This record gives sequence, structure tokens and C-alpha cells, in this order.
Amino acid sequence: VSSHDICWCSGFGAGKSHAMSQKIITLMTSFPGYRVFIGRKSATALRKTTMQTFFKVCPKELYDEKFGGANVLSPVAYTKFINGSMIFWGHLDLADKESLRSLEINAAVVDQAEEIDESVFIELDNRVGRWDKVQIPEHLKASCPKNQFTGAPMAPAYHILLINPPDEGEFSWLLCQTNSHRRRMSIDTVSLEFGRSGRR
Repeated sequence: VSSHDICWCSGFGAGKSHAMSQKIITLMTSFPGYRVFIGRKSATALRKTTMQTFFKVCPKELYDEKFGGANVLSPVAYTKFINGSMIFWGHLDLADKESLRSLEINAAVVDQAEEIDESVFIELDNRVGRWDKVQIPEHLKASCPKNQFTGAPMAPAYHILLINPPDEGEFSWLLCQTNSHRRRMSIDTVSLEFGRSGRR
């Protein structure tokens, strides 16, 4: 797990989803063609909480159909910004794990990550940073991560977990322990700054 794996941990109502929405909107508007997966274990909870918060924060003008945007809820839920950036919305129960293997995305967000199985986290983590059809604005190239083989600038890649304080021993708890022998994630403050190193 790289430094672009971020865990935001706090209790209910502390603003994790609001901050996540701001960060994702910033990435999608800064980098045309940017792709994000946002998921939660339950499809019902995803629609009633995560998506509702996101659309409270996100200006409708960013996905206005009159200018090429879209907000589609079925059969496959996605939101397309007018600059070509996209969000794919999905639930993350074990039965749906196989569908994650087809994702090509720059970033992923898991809301209430303490609810999902570790194998789902790993599967999704493997998909982050794979989408390379992103436009890198000239003024951001110097601060973007670079491809290790070509040196070309890449869009920042993130895997963000939003969790309530988990029980000791749960995989999400172990991920967030700085001295854990297992995968480690950075405990990040709510920041919209872009990282400098690439995931892949």
C-alpha cells in the first residue's frame, strides 16, 4: 500500500463524507477524464447516505446534461462531469467482488470501510491508478507524480477509506496502525493537496 492510501477515521457526523466529496470534486475538475469508484457495502446505504452527501456538495452545473454531463442511477450508476471525468457508484458485498476486476480507475473511495471484507479492499486497491486517459493540465504537470518508465506526468491516484473507529483486530483497524505488520495506510488530515508520488 502506497502513501496514496488514506484512512479518514472519526465518529458519525464528523464530516468525513463531506470532505471526501470536496477532494474528489477537486480531482475531477482539475484533471479532465479522471475516473473514480465510490462504494459502500450496501447499495441502499450508498444511495441514502454517501450519494446524498456528495450531491449536496457537488454543483449541478458540473454534470449538466445540456453540456454533456450525466447522472444515471440504473442499471449501472454513474455520474459524468461535463469535462469527461466520471464516478462509478457501486456496492461492495462479497457477491459483487468479481465486477471490481474490470474497473480502470484513478481513485477509489470506500465509505464505512469497516463493513467490507478485506478481500474486497485488496481487489479494489489493485484497480486504482490503472486509468491513463486523463488530461494533465500544463500548470499541474510539475507537481504530478511521474511514470517510473517514461517520466511522463500522471494524475494523482488515491484509495480512500472512510471509517468509524473500528474494533481492535478488524482489518480496517490493522490498516491504520502505524506499527502494524500488515498493510499500512497513512492517517491523513482532511486535505485537498495533491500528492507527488505515483502508485504505479
